[in-house]
Amino acid sequence: MASVYNAYIVPNLKIDRSLFSSNEKYECLYNLFKYCLGQINLPTAQLDLDIVCQALCSREQLGSTAWGGYALPHTKLPTKKGLILSIRLKEPISWPTGSMDGRPTSIIIIVVTPENSTGAHLKLMATIDRSLKRMFKEHVGKIKEVIFKKVFIENLNELNEISSIKIVYPN
Repeated sequence: MASVYNAYIVPNLKIDRSLFSSNEKYECLYNLFKYCLGQINLPTAQLDLDIVCQALCSREQLGSTAWGGYALPHTKLPTKKGLILSIRLKEPISWPTGSMDGRPTSIIIIVVTPENSTGAHLKLMATIDRSLKRMFKEHVGKIKEVIFKKVFIENLNELNEISSIKIVYPN
């Protein structure tokens, strides 16, 4: 299978609390997605930042993607290359649409897949979910930056669909 994803890891992002100044949870979520995606050089020729943020918010309206200390917002868009943005937060946050188990969110994985990649999308989501569960089980408590990077690089390298993995330090 051809490489269909570019992956980015942001190991220690501090969230600006002003992102949550609105009383409208989807506006807060949109601001959060825009802030997170702003940490990388989004390939704008393929992905428009506003369209990605709106699509992720639309998915969240179907039900929260946060549980177990992490959030996995995802969407499909008409693009040739998808993206995976793995973020370890410096401090946990309350997920704007709530978490299924009430736990604060310390890891955000944003996934955008090409709309015609159903098989790759399901495999990717299962791999990410397994990685997160293993990471939280093996490293109870605060997940250190080095563990976060190591686990994600190992697991993403197992997928043939990843064309590049870049570690990006917050602006």
